[in-house]
Amino acid sequence: MNEQTDLAAGEERARRHDVFTFLWFLAALGAYVVHGFDGELTRDSSFYVYAGQEVAAGAAPYVELMNRAGPLAHLLPALGVLLANAVDIADVYGVRIVFWVIAAATVPLVYRLASAAFASRNAGHVAAAAMLCFTGYAAFATTGPQSKTPVATFIAWSLLLSVRHRWLAAGIVTGLATLTWQPVFFAAAPAALVACWFAPGEARGRARLKALLLYGLGGVLTLVATSAYFVAMRAFPEFLDGFLLANAQYTEQSGIDGQWLAAWELFTSGFTWSSWIFVVGFVLLTVFGLVALVPRQGEDARWVRASTLVLFAGLVGGSIWSYSVFNGYADAFLLLPIAALGFGALVGRLSHGWAALPSAVLAGVCAVAAVGATAWDQWRTRNDVLLTQQAATDAVFSRLPADATAITSQAPQPLALSGVRNISRYQLFTNGMDVYIDENWPGGLEGYAQWIADQDATVLTTDHNGVPEWMRPAVRKEYVYVGRGPRFYIFLHESVDRQTRAEIRDALDRLS
Repeated sequence: MNEQTDLAAGEERARRHDVFTFLWFLAALGAYVVHGFDGELTRDSSFYVYAGQEVAAGAAPYVELMNRAGPLAHLLPALGVLLANAVDIADVYGVRIVFWVIAAATVPLVYRLASAAFASRNAGHVAAAAMLCFTGYAAFATTGPQSKTPVATFIAWSLLLSVRHRWLAAGIVTGLATLTWQPVFFAAAPAALVACWFAPGEARGRARLKALLLYGLGGVLTLVATSAYFVAMRAFPEFLDGFLLANAQYTEQSGIDGQWLAAWELFTSGFTWSSWIFVVGFVLLTVFGLVALVPRQGEDARWVRASTLVLFAGLVGGSIWSYSVFNGYADAFLLLPIAALGFGALVGRLSHGWAALPSAVLAGVCAVAAVGATAWDQWRTRNDVLLTQQAATDAVFSRLPADATAITSQAPQPLALSGVRNISRYQLFTNGMDVYIDENWPGGLEGYAQWIADQDATVLTTDHNGVPEWMRPAVRKEYVYVGRGPRFYIFLHESVDRQTRAEIRDALDRLS
């Protein structure tokens, strides 16, 4: 039997109807929802709720809110806002429901990917169980939106299409992934290139070239469609600036090099006990990837070797990026599905011959344990801080005129929860954004601070660091601190009458 037939046979196994895909989706939905939808709204999550609100209101990404992630990081939350408007619930709940479904979809995609790559359903079950267990990912499934949640979904989908040799579709999904968070390209593209190398066909050179061209065409089509959208919205310069230029010229980020302990502490702060699942899975796939560099004989061996090398390429590419840039544990979402596949690789080796029954038992035990452990952890860590954040926001804006305006520095939560728009397209000033403003706003940061003061916004919100040092000279005489909510501080303009200020202060104090 030739290699083309081997690959076709493996692909046919992957395409076979499998009810477990649906069951894993339901299991992920059920385990994740235990955390509830009332968890704390973080700075970044509220930023993307706000982004979705702007898009749902008709603005293209980047126009009303400067951001350096991809446009899908704005467009996906907009789906949640539209859902919320349709069923008459708060925007944040609509967005969280959409991201809950997206997060849950990652688990069955990992199941399908491992089943196809390692020619074993048992491998798929164990890999899906590992993916389900990642606590940091699970927590954000219902308490985000975390802009990198769809990254895990897209990378799993892209790898699945690459393993199955769906070149055009793989290129399109790689494009969508990159339009969510640019670094996904560094994991998805190397994996696809290796898959193209193993493209089946009698004339290998021609088959490889065809695969590369189709994959590239998929990416180009995605980029052309996106560019056409921004041109139609008259926002192409903003797209080019936010998606590409601002990142290339101004983004300041740290990596792992020389900061191993700090990076590990940051990683474990989000993934807690499941950090070791990641480590073991990462090591397993690395070992099997290195072993796969040596050709083996046999029908399944050739298919599994090719698939393993595809996944290993994705692991290497994603790891190089993460080593260079690591700002928080959510940056590891890119690698979660790939690390989970390490367990699939191990069980795939055990799923044939005398070990078939033990591996089936292991798969079943892992599936049940993963659902139970994840549901337990979600229940143990659930909170309802969002309710207090909403109450604090209402305590402020319900006592102000309907035309009250707002400006934020690092604390968009009250804006996302109230629907009040920021008077500026800038909300966050970390990782080089302050340098961007300093070099692009007339008069630099000082000029921007003075512009803020001249607008006389009714409300100023900040994070725990308070008003930035560069902003203080311009606004310190005009704003009065009145209280705080979870993760944000409230200042009112001096034009707000004393009685209203006192009422808001008392209301916020009662919530503290």
